[in-house]
Amino acid sequence: MDNLPVTNTIVGQRFDAWSLSLQEQVQNPGLPAAEPQCLEHFLHVTSNMGPQLLLCYDLGDLPRTNNDMEGFIRSLKIRYRRISGRKNWNR
Repeated sequence: MDNLPVTNTIVGQRFDAWSLSLQEQVQNPGLPAAEPQCLEHFLHVTSNMGPQLLLCYDLGDLPRTNNDMEGFIRSLKIRYRRISGRKNWNR
């Protein structure tokens, strides 16, 4: 893969090409019974949310994932459970 800068436009084009390949797979008669229905639902949801899914590539300060935040919340939960002695931190 070339070293092009990753932008919303480039990722959007790749995402659209990938979506088209998935739409072609929906028409495949050899798929198991539930798979075309699942693919159609996935394509419907991602086409509706497409612009919001790709915003992070042109905004340098916006993280692409929330893994760091999830890890921080997990460490808080672990610390609270150790201090309180409770198994569930929501009580």
